[in-house]
Amino acid sequence: MNTSPDPFDLRLYYQDKVYNCSELLHMAAQQFTAEVSVLSVESENVFSTLLALVQGYTRQQCVFPVSKHLTRLRTAGLLSQSENFNHPLIPEGTALAVATSGSQAEPKIALISFNNIRAHCRSFYARVPVSSDSLWLNCLPLSHIAGLMIVYRCALGQAAMLLHQGFNAQQVWQDMFKYPVTHISLVPAMLAQLLDIQERLQIHELPESLGYVIVGGDRLSASLYQRAMAHGWPLLISYGMTEATSTIALGKKVDQLLPLKGFKLCTDDDKTLYIKGDMVFSHYLYKEPSAHIDSSAYKKPHEDSSCFDNGWFKTSDKVIIDQGQLTIIGRNDYMIISGGENLAPEAIEAMLLQAPVISDIAVGSMHHEIWGQTIVALVAESLTEKQLVSFKIWLKEHTRSACRPRFFIPVSGIPRTELGKIDRRRVQTIIDSNPNHSLSF
Repeated sequence: MNTSPDPFDLRLYYQDKVYNCSELLHMAAQQFTAEVSVLSVESENVFSTLLALVQGYTRQQCVFPVSKHLTRLRTAGLLSQSENFNHPLIPEGTALAVATSGSQAEPKIALISFNNIRAHCRSFYARVPVSSDSLWLNCLPLSHIAGLMIVYRCALGQAAMLLHQGFNAQQVWQDMFKYPVTHISLVPAMLAQLLDIQERLQIHELPESLGYVIVGGDRLSASLYQRAMAHGWPLLISYGMTEATSTIALGKKVDQLLPLKGFKLCTDDDKTLYIKGDMVFSHYLYKEPSAHIDSSAYKKPHEDSSCFDNGWFKTSDKVIIDQGQLTIIGRNDYMIISGGENLAPEAIEAMLLQAPVISDIAVGSMHHEIWGQTIVALVAESLTEKQLVSFKIWLKEHTRSACRPRFFIPVSGIPRTELGKIDRRRVQTIIDSNPNHSLSF
């Protein structure tokens, strides 16, 4: 294992071609100029984004991977219309300007430094070995920190990366057997699709090379975890966030996550998590409240200290820390308060997914005159009368009254972000726009 984060050396497999780092640098130089501070690139073009990342690290330029979901920033004047530009609000030493997931609120632009990236890689290698013999299949979006950090882990660990143009379950499954893949990162929804293929094909053994299947980005349900373990998947569950340069903690079980070395963690009386360490970012590209979005509304990053408390970054997550191990309760942003009790949507969803008739579900809330809020669930199927009766019985036998949804809305699919997380804002919008819920208990 290479414990040193330098030098930057990436071997890339992409669309049945192999590239060494010199070739990638040469191709990047033809597309991007070296005389600017920021390389802005459309993240949907994964090869161009990869080239920008290679040049950005070697020439110490910031890379801003912009997904289609952030195109409004261009019209706001925050981004130049050209792919290469100098931006006065991005300080020297910034490696990435990357949007947060936006599953809870409007995306923010976090500024990740080269030092943040190097610190992350040093800590990550101590838990997940990466070497010149490693091949990491990267099917995550390069507009998100999870997909971006795979590039740096491979390049700084002198490993190879197999890059996909987004997630296609069939293609990922085929390439896991075609190439000597050692590492792969997935969100739970991706893992579920791969398990569907495995069960349909009745494949009992995974490739011998596959040593690490890192699952994060959203809560992994107990049923999906058990299903994957039964089929021999070497799972490593990940918890992280953009502001922490990706991974904060890893573990074999969802309630036994161990923080990476270098992180300091603490909680307040409300169990809100605070983090500190060399992997934690320093600045957002911060926008002042304004009726009109324009470039003049953006402040210099060093002026934004509202998210820090004496150097500690205040997250939006509620957690339990017990004997150094981390258990995630849920997000503060969409905590449901019913009868004075704080209820995490993630925990309720994980519980409801154990019901035999439920394949996918998301919960939000509606106002209740007595309880304050009551739980409403979006269900990704139409339940028959017989199934409804069965579900009612299951709820009474397996759940507390406070955790039971009182209204259900059938939907064609659960709203999710580009990374596969449940889109809490869209869930709540659907609930708010359906005052007459078609199913009620």
